[in-house]
Amino acid sequence: MDNVKYRLIQDSNYINLYRIQAMRRILCSDGIVVNIGDYGGLIESEANLSHEGECWIRDNAKVFGKSIIQNNALITENASVENSKIYDDAIIKDDAIINNSIIAGNAIISRNADVYGAEIKDNARVSDDAVLNGENIGYIKIYENAKIYGRAYLYLYCQISGNTEICGDAIISESTFSKDDFIDTGYYSNNETRPIWNAERFGQVPSGRANWNYSDEYGTAQHTSKVSDEEWWAFLPTLDRDEIRKLQDEADLEEEIKYKLKCEAFADKNNIHSSKTDDIDDIIERSLITDDWEFSDLKSDSDQK
Repeated sequence: MDNVKYRLIQDSNYINLYRIQAMRRILCSDGIVVNIGDYGGLIESEANLSHEGECWIRDNAKVFGKSIIQNNALITENASVENSKIYDDAIIKDDAIINNSIIAGNAIISRNADVYGAEIKDNARVSDDAVLNGENIGYIKIYENAKIYGRAYLYLYCQISGNTEICGDAIISESTFSKDDFIDTGYYSNNETRPIWNAERFGQVPSGRANWNYSDEYGTAQHTSKVSDEEWWAFLPTLDRDEIRKLQDEADLEEEIKYKLKCEAFADKNNIHSSKTDDIDDIIERSLITDDWEFSDLKSDSDQK
């Protein structure tokens, strides 16, 4: 191969990874020069690092799986890249973890950032203890001058752009922020704030008790939780990432419970009783969405007698 940039060296500390050694001078995108003979990071095979351009893997950084590093991209320090494409002038550094993602442009991922299923480009920055959990490539898109840092947690489908900053203990899902938004607390789903309950299921619980009532033209329902919004956001920094993920599952369950309570209140008010449970659920749901009030086929058993 013409212009071979590096060769693979066995490293006794690793079974399936090889350390790279420079075979020509390389000018890294952060300005550091790699000279002939200098050792670099670790890769699984030559498919992980292009011989073209000035891309490089430095220090003890690791690139493996189906990953490909191209152009002038730099992976350095203790960063880890798996099944991802890093190209242009992107930099992955510190202890950042990248999996199943695309990082391009002048994007920088640093510190303890944990990125999965994201597409990050332009001048975007992800750092500190931020977690991006997109489940698959491109589910989360961060571009332009957006910054994600602090203990921010993004999951499912999110698109963050412009000069938006997501930081602090903010939790974002299925939302788009494209202006100069600054969000450092709260739980946003579909761009709306939502309370998170059920923190009592994870051990330490703030004192106090908060109740919420659901009441509208369909009826009234009540649920009790041990934490208020203010107490919850004071409590959030004590949780680790796994607890936050579990907490989201609990929050989704709360929404389901709230919806079922609404349906039950609606059915009671309209005297809907039938052995056709599935039909009742279907008509109630259709009516709550479309205001279709036709229940003649589901009169109560007492009405039919």
